[in-house]
Amino acid sequence: MSLIDSEASQKIVRSVSSLSRDLSLDCVVEGVETEDQLNMLTEMGCNLIQGYIYSRPLKAIDVQPFLDQQVRTDVAAVG
Repeated sequence: MSLIDSEASQKIVRSVSSLSRDLSLDCVVEGVETEDQLNMLTEMGCNLIQGYIYSRPLKAIDVQPFLDQQVRTDVAAVG
């Protein structure tokens, strides 16, 4: 069952996110795949997120070109 459909999962994520903030710890949410999940997690206060929503796993040699493209995309969106 997905985060979107599971109240129990949502409670767990909120609790872990709150606990990590209270302890001044970074908490990375992994496995985010959809815009709905990303929006929900952002609303819960999660700010470190990774998953297929951003990219499939990359070979080491492909990481820098991927990051370079992201910077160009972000700059173009702002400008």
